[in-house]
Amino acid sequence: AYNWGFDTQPQAGLNGRRRPIQQSFRGKRRRETMKKILGSTGALLLSVFLVVVPVQPATAAGTSPFYVGAFGGYTFSSEATWSFAFSDQFDADLQETWALGAKFGYAPPAFRFFAVELEYFYLKHDIDRSAGTSVTVESGDATLNNFMVNFLVRYPEGRIHPFLGFGLGVSSVDVSGTRTVLGAAQPLDDSDTSLAYQILLGVNVEINKNWSADVTYRWFGTDPEIHGGDVDYSTNMLTVGVNYHF
Repeated sequence: AYNWGFDTQPQAGLNGRRRPIQQSFRGKRRRETMKKILGSTGALLLSVFLVVVPVQPATAAGTSPFYVGAFGGYTFSSEATWSFAFSDQFDADLQETWALGAKFGYAPPAFRFFAVELEYFYLKHDIDRSAGTSVTVESGDATLNNFMVNFLVRYPEGRIHPFLGFGLGVSSVDVSGTRTVLGAAQPLDDSDTSLAYQILLGVNVEINKNWSADVTYRWFGTDPEIHGGDVDYSTNMLTVGVNYHF
């Protein structure tokens, strides 16, 4: 949910007092839900860790432990709702987009069921006309540069490795375009950096000692503030990647 650049400073009421900006209840609920999901995912990963450690033999992995990779994919079911003062809230008409990214990872040979990754990926949504009570986005785009740390639990045996994980990081969100405020045309241009989070589910396939490929489903979200408004964004992605192990 994006407040894509609205000037939402408190306005003076009839009694001359400033009215504070009210944060979106929907944004609060989604952040609370996200905390529960991440907590549950972390608990699941920890449970798998505790179960697998005593029984998993520390034999050599088929591929080398360090790896770098590149991936690409496409988003679906992207949502952006933005809210600002005086209860003006509406959904952006986001167009789906390509995702491109790169990562560096390590899977310890002694704990082959576990991997950690540093990851970057890029998204750029076009925004079609979206109308609120007092503000309308005529057209624009939203660019997201995302820097994540991922924690994965994977099945280590054989050449096919299903995995489950979660990631935390930051998203740099930049919005540009045109808006109208009470009928007056204004530029739409603002940016923010905010906490980002994702859940990953996929499968990695070893090709040989140095190469592997993976297919991954991702749920990704972030909550920047643009011009004092609360932004609530999430998307789903399906990505395909290739990795070089060394």
